[in-house]
Amino acid sequence: MKRIAEMSLSEIRKAVRGSAQGEALHRYVNKMPLWLKKTATKLVKEYKGEASNIWNRCRTAGEVIERLNEFPGISQKKAHMAARILHEEEEVEFSRWGDINVAVDVHIRRVFKRAGLSKDLSVGGIMHAATELKPDYPGELDHPVWRIGINWCHPRTADCQGKHEEDETPCPLSNVCAKNGV
Repeated sequence: MKRIAEMSLSEIRKAVRGSAQGEALHRYVNKMPLWLKKTATKLVKEYKGEASNIWNRCRTAGEVIERLNEFPGISQKKAHMAARILHEEEEVEFSRWGDINVAVDVHIRRVFKRAGLSKDLSVGGIMHAATELKPDYPGELDHPVWRIGINWCHPRTADCQGKHEEDETPCPLSNVCAKNGV
């Protein structure tokens, strides 16, 4: 982290762009170098150059989300998703896991809209709807809803019966989805 923090933006930009066409490390080749430099500098100055120090000593999931939101390029989506991954996959212990909500993106927004789970499709509206559906831990809805958006609830059409799947598995929401008139 210290090395990246000390690099020039032009050096970081060159690394992000790659040496040949199609080798870019990220699609935001102009924004990412600045985000990387600012993030590395913040990690060195505030967290001793160690990313895990962001959540070590946090008591609540909300604290983790607040700290992550302080980094450039991190938004509601990435902060909540990272907190959920820490909880579910890394088994980091915090209190108030209910502070973690769905990481709203186009897939989650589409499923909430088509299934009639929220009339307000703003980030706040969807997070409110997720909290009403799962008050103790709305973030638990994040991954399954995202998978439904990827596998069945496609941008142009919904594949409620799973015709694209080899095993033709219907969408888990097919019996309760407003799109199906249920």
